[in-house]
Amino acid sequence: MPEEVAGDLAKVEALIELAEKAIPNMPRY
Repeated sequence: MPEEVAGDLAKVEALIELAEKAIPNMPRY
């Protein structure tokens, strides 16, 4: 996996974590 792709995935995962913390009631479907 290219480093650039891995970096983008890490950023996306971090944003998802922040979103889940900001919206704890967000359903996971």
